[in-house]
Amino acid sequence: MRISEADRLEAQADAESDFNDTCRVERPTGEETTDPDTWEVTPVVDLIYPNTDHPDGRCKFQTTGQGRSPNQESGGYQFTVLSNECHLPFGLEIHEDDVITCVTSENPSLPGLVFRVTGYAVDSYATASRIPVERHGSA
Repeated sequence: MRISEADRLEAQADAESDFNDTCRVERPTGEETTDPDTWEVTPVVDLIYPNTDHPDGRCKFQTTGQGRSPNQESGGYQFTVLSNECHLPFGLEIHEDDVITCVTSENPSLPGLVFRVTGYAVDSYATASRIPVERHGSA
C-alpha cells in the first residue's frame, strides 16, 4: 500500500500537534575549547535542532514499555523495562550519541534534563522521528 504525499504530510502534522515540549539537539564534534577566564574545558558541539526548517524546536518526550513489553525476570523478581524516547519532526538527521536537552515543558521535571541518543528507529511510514534516548544528566 502506498500513501499519498498529502496523506503523509497530514499524518506528520497530526503527530507534531502533540509536540508540546521544546528541545535542543547538539552533536559533539570531538573537539574541546577552554574558557580563557575560568580554564573550564567544554566540548565543541554543532547545533542540529532547532534549525531553519523547524525554528521552534518542538518535540515530545515519552516513556515506552509501560504494559507493552513482557515483564523481565532477574533473581526471581519480575520487572517491567521502561525506556525513554524523544519525538522530533520526521526527517531530521539524528545520530547515535547526539545530545538532546529539554528546554521547555508543561512537566516541571523535564526542563534542563539532558539525554543521549542511543540509536535510531527506522520506519517506512513514520510520522515523526522517535528517537531512543537515555538520561545523561542535566544542563
